[in-house]
Amino acid sequence: MEKKGAPPDEIASQKEIYKLMDDGAPLKTWDDWKKVYHADILKTPVVFDVRDPFQMDFGNPISAFHSFERALLIGDASTLLRFADASGSAWLKRSVKVDENVKKPTYWFPVGKLTRITVLLTGQTKSDNNEYSLIFWRAENAENPTNGPITYQHTIFVRKQAGVYLVTQDLDQTPFGDILGIAHADDAGLLLYNDNYEAMKNSSFPPSFYTIK
Repeated sequence: MEKKGAPPDEIASQKEIYKLMDDGAPLKTWDDWKKVYHADILKTPVVFDVRDPFQMDFGNPISAFHSFERALLIGDASTLLRFADASGSAWLKRSVKVDENVKKPTYWFPVGKLTRITVLLTGQTKSDNNEYSLIFWRAENAENPTNGPITYQHTIFVRKQAGVYLVTQDLDQTPFGDILGIAHADDAGLLLYNDNYEAMKNSSFPPSFYTIK
């Protein structure tokens, strides 16, 4: 039963978990996650540097992600909040401190670092009549990635009218958002490359996810 007065992202997460239970979908292994969430491991990863100019486009999950990251870098609060649903907007305001009334040069952390992004995988699911897309990605220093920190993150989008994809926190606290946990890569985070490599090499992820040549 849904909690009365619960925030939208918590309600969406509850519904997703109930749906998985009703479907009898096993989610104990990385192979389970890939099957249930229609994982697409990109044979040619999408790589970009957020410092490079980019025409904002929220018409598909990967370009929406690129646009979102670019907006974070350049401090574009209007774009960030315009292309976020209620839960995404609340998260941006609470955790990222996005405020259209307070101009900031960037919302990027660490400032000026980890600007090269590699999209490794996309996932898809339908929940409560909504279509969700997950982007799993790696960020690193563009100039010398193997001698600096890198991080692994995911970003979730929900498809709305006219095919626009909005940043959301819906399903973040579900198996859909627990991609690192399900692949036994919980220790991966904002770590030096060698430390992240050690954390990832015993995971279920393919070596291409954590090997930088």
